[in-house]
Amino acid sequence: MQPPNDVSQSSSAKKERNPSSQTPESSERAPWETALIQEIQQLLNDDSEIILDEIHERVDRVLFDHVLTECGGNISEASKRLGISRPTLRNRVRQLG
Repeated sequence: MQPPNDVSQSSSAKKERNPSSQTPESSERAPWETALIQEIQQLLNDDSEIILDEIHERVDRVLFDHVLTECGGNISEASKRLGISRPTLRNRVRQLG
């Protein structure tokens, strides 16, 4: 096992996780990446000007709802799993409606 500060190991791990380092062929994309690209394209076709905010809001809704459901509605547990504070999760859930 190599030490965690080994540059060759960390750079190859980054390449595997970095979608821009992979070929753009849709057959090599994960299904969620293809769906996300379709959503982005739809927003571009609709001349949306705040694509990042719209995508971020949609992802947050799905993510928070799913994690809260999996945690039985326990905000403390969900916030730990998400890596954010309870007030941040509570406020963001309120903002999303």
